[in-house]
Order: sequence, then C-alpha cells, then structure tokens
Amino acid sequence: MMKDNPSINHIELGSLRDTNFVEWFNKYAEDHSNVVDDRIVRLSYLPCRVAKRYKGYFVNGFKFHTKEYGNSKSTMNSGVWVWRTSNENDMTDYYGMLEEIIELEYFGNENKVVLFKCHWYDTTSNNGIRVHPRLKLVEINQKSKLNTSDKFILAQQAQQVYYTDFPKHPIRHSRSRVRGEWRAVCKIKARSRIDVPHLEEHDDND
Repeated sequence: MMKDNPSINHIELGSLRDTNFVEWFNKYAEDHSNVVDDRIVRLSYLPCRVAKRYKGYFVNGFKFHTKEYGNSKSTMNSGVWVWRTSNENDMTDYYGMLEEIIELEYFGNENKVVLFKCHWYDTTSNNGIRVHPRLKLVEINQKSKLNTSDKFILAQQAQQVYYTDFPKHPIRHSRSRVRGEWRAVCKIKARSRIDVPHLEEHDDND
C-alpha cells in the first residue's frame, strides 16, 4: 500500500488498510501460489449472514456478561482489558466494558469465531487513564471514550477487570466530584474451570 500511495500518513494508511483488507484477504487466500492453511482459506469466504448473540460467555478462565445483562447481577463480569503494542514497542493496556458478544460462523465444520464488542476508555494519560508512579495503581475515567472505529476483539484476547469506586471524602466535596469520574482497576484472576454453557442466545439476521 505504501508503494502505491507513498504520500499518505500512518492514519490514512490504517484507514486504507481497513477498507481494502477483505478484498485483499480473499484474493491472497485464493492465489494458489501462496501457501495458506485450509482454515484461513475458509475464513476468506466471509461468515454466514446469520449471527448468534450471547448475554454471557466463558473464555480464558473468565465468565463474562454483557454490561446490560450484568446490571441485574450482584457481581460485575463485564470489565475487559487487553494488551496492546504501541508504535514505541512498549506494552500498555486497553480497558473497556463488554457491550455485545457475537458468534460468527464460517464455511466448514465448526468453523466459528466469537467477538467481543466493547466500549473502550480513552488511553490518553491523565485524560482517560492514570497510573500511580509508585504503586502502579491504574485508574480509568468512566466518562471517557477511546476515539476508534474498531470496537471488536476476539474473545480469546479478553482478560477480565473489575472497576471499583473510591471512598467519598466527607469534607472535600469538589475533589470528591472530580474523583467520582474515576474508577480503580482491579485485575481478576482466571478461574480454573475449563468450559461452561453459554447463558443465553438469540439469532440476528444481519
């Protein structure tokens, strides 16, 4: 893409890549001069038009609920975090809330992919996220939103977090109001269970 468009910047390159990826992927997989695994070839045929949605899903030792479904539960299972590699090759995290769980089915036997659609919090330092320099305590601003059109991750990428409120100070009211926008991030340890049935599902004809 850079050869064909030498003057574009990294943001424009990313947008162009997202727009043309499906067409490129299909042509690459069908080109017999390329050595491609059969499962990858089947993925290039695009998914079925009927998708399944779940309210709960168990993966990586975590039981996840969508935010809407979890509102009626006594425990919070909709907090999500994933690793990312930045342009500087250092590791940082994305934090968010699980909004939808979608299962896509592709051509072939049991060729399914589960996606998590999430609301991602802004990762800008001191705007959407703060890290205590000594304690390494991570805080997120619950009113922030990451500026991205890519809200989906593979379910297998997801780790679980719990967002907790800070204690309210009885005197410092103004500071408490500002603090009230922030939540402390608590990473959850994976359970030892291997699998559980999906909690509830329904089909969407998209």
